[in-house]
Amino acid sequence: MSDFDTFIDAVTAGATTLAKDMLRQGLQEAQEDARTFLKRTEADLRKWTEALALNKLTPREFADLVDGRASLATLAALTQLGVARTRLERFRVGLIELVIDSAFDTFVPG
Repeated sequence: MSDFDTFIDAVTAGATTLAKDMLRQGLQEAQEDARTFLKRTEADLRKWTEALALNKLTPREFADLVDGRASLATLAALTQLGVARTRLERFRVGLIELVIDSAFDTFVPG
């Protein structure tokens, strides 16, 4: 399994935990929305995580780039489920933080 696949798996699994902690519902929808976000940003994430691993991007620069893609986390499945807007926004912020933290754990040497 590649480092990128490990990273994707960590984000997907983390989205379930995030949904349990923040939403208490919609676990499958949270995973679906996380996978959709990862798919929409995959090309950028591949490029940025590689640059992060090679020290061509600082952790701060990486975080700023990922934060800039937050609008692509539309959370359509959770919205359709009827999750309140404030909870959706908290989940969106948590998902972006999860992507950043998982990338650091996977690509930044300890």
